[in-house]
Amino acid sequence: MIKITLLVLLFTALAACSAIPLHEDAGAIQLHWVAPDLSGCEFKGEIVGSQGSWYDFWIISNASLTHGALNDLKNAAMAQGGNVVVALRFQDFATSVTFLGQAYACPADVVKTLR
Repeated sequence: MIKITLLVLLFTALAACSAIPLHEDAGAIQLHWVAPDLSGCEFKGEIVGSQGSWYDFWIISNASLTHGALNDLKNAAMAQGGNVVVALRFQDFATSVTFLGQAYACPADVVKTLR
């Protein structure tokens, strides 16, 4: 029983080594670090994207932590119906990376001008 428990813990830890995947529908979401002109866009809400935990941060690279947090941010925007994200703040904790942002739903013609 102890061996099975250890194997489950090992596989769980190894599975946590990769970045949070980007949902296929979230790939087109635009991410902005400086808020563009969002007139004509609908504010969908505050969002948070985070990757890392106290038990797995030491086996995940900083790049994977950052990519996972950004993917999580875009996934959160998609879940709220947004297609544009304005990242407001970056939190670099000792064990994780967290981004705070705002999600907006913008018409296609507005999204084209934001690029």
